[in-house]
Amino acid sequence: MQPSARGAGGRNAAVRSRPMARGPVIIEVAINGSTSKEQNPHVPEGPGEIAADALACFDAGAAI
Repeated sequence: MQPSARGAGGRNAAVRSRPMARGPVIIEVAINGSTSKEQNPHVPEGPGEIAADALACFDAGAAI
């Protein structure tokens, strides 16, 4: 793809323009992965934050 064809949105705009999956989609979550709070302040830390994020992921449809 030529840079001019991407427009202002860049690569992500091209990805978003693809059609959604027609079949079921599996949402997988790694609540306590290898990223630290120093690397990303949104990473849950401690039982309360981990439980809250796990429930939010479940409510969003996470299956794994």
